[in-house]
Amino acid sequence: MPRTLRSLARPGLLLAALLAAAGGCGNAGDEFGINLPAAPGIAAQLFVDRDFNGVFTQPDTVLAGVRVFLLVAGGQGDTVAVDTTDANGQVAYVNVAPGPYAVSVDSVAALGDSLFTFLTPATVQVVLNGQVPVIAIRLGFPTDDVSGVRASAVGRRVVTSGIVLSGPQFFSDTSAFLRDTGGAIRLTDATVLVGNFVTPGDSVRVLGTVAVRNGQPVLDAAEIVLLIPGINATIVDTITTAEAAAARAGALDADLVRIQAAGVTDSASVGGDYTVTVDDGSGPVTVVIDSVLALNPTAVVPGDSLRVNGVLVPTGTGSWVLKPRITSDLTVF
Repeated sequence: MPRTLRSLARPGLLLAALLAAAGGCGNAGDEFGINLPAAPGIAAQLFVDRDFNGVFTQPDTVLAGVRVFLLVAGGQGDTVAVDTTDANGQVAYVNVAPGPYAVSVDSVAALGDSLFTFLTPATVQVVLNGQVPVIAIRLGFPTDDVSGVRASAVGRRVVTSGIVLSGPQFFSDTSAFLRDTGGAIRLTDATVLVGNFVTPGDSVRVLGTVAVRNGQPVLDAAEIVLLIPGINATIVDTITTAEAAAARAGALDADLVRIQAAGVTDSASVGGDYTVTVDDGSGPVTVVIDSVLALNPTAVVPGDSLRVNGVLVPTGTGSWVLKPRITSDLTVF
C-alpha cells in the first residue's frame, strides 16, 4: 500500500527536490535529504503552470487533494498504487518494486476541461538501493493566438501572448487590452500575477477564460505575467469618428486607435466617468474618460476640438466607445 513520505522528510526538502526535478533532474533523492527506508520509492509534485513557462515559478500554484496514480510504464500501464496530494501538492510511494514507472492524475474539473498534463521526466526507473526518482507533474492549458481565442468556445481556459495596449490599472473596471499580429482582445477582471502593473508596450503571457462581454469575446479572470517590458504598443490606425463608433464593423474591437481631429458636441458626467461626444463630420462617437484619470470636466467642453488615442470598448448595443488610457491620450485645441 502507498504511504506518503511527509513524516519521513524534513519540511521543505522534498519540495526542493521536486522543483529541481521540474528543471530536468530525473533522479533527485538522498542529496535532497529525503529520509527513505531501505525499500525504494517514488516521489512527485503536482503544480498548475499558470505562466506556461514549463517550470515551477512564482505565479504557479500547487494543488492539494488530487489523486495521483502510479503506473507501470509501457505495456498495459497497470495501476500500482494511488495517493492524494498533500498541502504542498506532493505524493510519494514506498515499497515500490524495481522497474519503470509513470504517473497520471485525476481530472481536475474545477480548473476547466482544457487542462492537460506534462510529466518531467515522462517515466522513471526504480532500482534497489538507488536514488529516489522524482516526477514533476505540470498541469497546463492550451495556447492560442488572439484570433484563435476570439473564435474559441465560451468557458475554455487558454493561454495567449501579446503586447499590452492598456494595463488593468488604467480603468476602474480593471480591464486590460492585448494585441498580437492577428488582432486585439479585452482582458476583463484582469490581475497582474508578478508586480503591481503592466504598461503599454510590455510583452506578456495571459491565462484566462473565454467569455462574451457586451457582445464581444474577452478573456475573463485574466492573469497577466510580464515577459519583456517595453516592446511596442503602436496605434493600429487613424480612423474617423464613424469608424470608431462601429469599430470598423467590429474588426477593431479592443484595439488601440486614434481620432486625429473632431469637434466636441456634448459632454456629461456619468457614473463617475466624464463622457464627451465628438464628431469629425462622419458621424459621432462617445469618448469615455474613466474616473481613474480624475479629469477636470472644464478641460474638455463643447466647442473644443479633440485629438484622442484610446481603446475601443463595445457597449452591447452594436456600437463602441473610445476610452483614452492616460491624460496624454487627449489633446484639446
